[in-house]
Amino acid sequence: MFAILVLCFVALAAAQQPQPCTSPPQWEANIFDYNQQQKFMVRGRLSYDAVYRRERIIEEVNFGSQGDAFDVIALFDSQTEYIYDFKARNCSRRRIERPWRDFGIPQGARSFGEAYIGSSAAPGLGLLVTLWGGNHTTPSNDTVRTFGTWTYQACIPVRFISHSERFGRTETSFFDVTAGISDPNVFIPRRECLTEKEYAMRDILFVKVSDNNVDQTPLNDKMLAALLLCLVGIAVAQRPQPCTAPPQWEGRIFDINEQQKFSVEGKLSYDAVYHRERIIDEIDEGSTSDYYDVLSLFDSRVEFVYNFKARNCTRREIQRPWRDFGIRPTDQSYGEAYIGSSVFPDTGVLVTIWAGNFTLPSNDTIDYVSTWTYKGCLPVSRTTYSDKFGSSHLSFYDITIGISDPNVFIPRRECVSAEEWENRYALFDVPHKKIH
Repeated sequence: MFAILVLCFVALAAAQQPQPCTSPPQWEANIFDYNQQQKFMVRGRLSYDAVYRRERIIEEVNFGSQGDAFDVIALFDSQTEYIYDFKARNCSRRRIERPWRDFGIPQGARSFGEAYIGSSAAPGLGLLVTLWGGNHTTPSNDTVRTFGTWTYQACIPVRFISHSERFGRTETSFFDVTAGISDPNVFIPRRECLTEKEYAMRDILFVKVSDNNVDQTPLNDKMLAALLLCLVGIAVAQRPQPCTAPPQWEGRIFDINEQQKFSVEGKLSYDAVYHRERIIDEIDEGSTSDYYDVLSLFDSRVEFVYNFKARNCTRREIQRPWRDFGIRPTDQSYGEAYIGSSVFPDTGVLVTIWAGNFTLPSNDTIDYVSTWTYKGCLPVSRTTYSDKFGSSHLSFYDITIGISDPNVFIPRRECVSAEEWENRYALFDVPHKKIH
């Protein structure tokens, strides 16, 4: 039965490979951008132009212990970016060393099929997305591996993860996407960033598009400051109360950790009442390609790992803490936003965003940012980081409330002794505990 389930799950990703959709070439969105190796996190408003390979981010940045806010224009065809520091009120210019990030589906990417962020059970609970992964080589001979998610309708970017040895891992999430560029002058650098000659010729040097229906007045300081304050206000104003996630549910997961060199793709049965989880998964760990069935009983501190390829089972003590996929009382709210867009039907889902940290018994601190659907409080994604374990990104899809099989948390016959198997319901079934 479990072997059939594994084969069916793998078939979802392999069969009927869809063709990649085409993303809008120009759009704007709120973003969360995180880079593990360079140790920075960006939260800001992105104007993105794939036609002329330009982007502008008005941002609030946590860079180590700094809390400065920046306005960054990156012109990749010119290999130049302009960085205005709102706090210092100065501008610097530097050569762009990193490659252009195309947020469309890469050529030659592998399809991982379609899935619902959240759930398809009711309107407002989920969003249908298409998943793609692959790799490419930059002109500097760096190999970049990518994995991304786009809305099934309109091909709007949702999340994009890239990793290379040189630049580390970067993870970008997009919210409240709108098609097009609202101000054609958005890619003109600020007056403080240019020489007198460059500023006099700015329309020739920097303007690539024109629209008679759009105000051609460049953004001034007051407008930029107002936009920055509005952006920050989204995260700090009217802080909502944390919603309560369902205690028991099932869903598909993608779990990626670059430092520990593993990625997990599987079906998760999750039980926060009894601190249990079971994953029937396909794992790419280094060069291995085995399939596993992992049952973890955290209250008993034991897990059973069945290898479908070797057809054997091992039992081991659980060293890691229980992962609660609900919102913690101490978490900080970053407000609500639409994954995808709220402009057209079936192109977005409203989510609530929270961040925090916790300390393991080993005294390692784990920082995390997580999202849940606004309606139903279903987990959508969680990104964690620590110096010891690196960064890990976990995404949830096709969630159903409750546990479909009450015996799913009973170990396989190969994993227990004859005596334990005879007493399996007494040992592993816990129907007496009441769910509140």
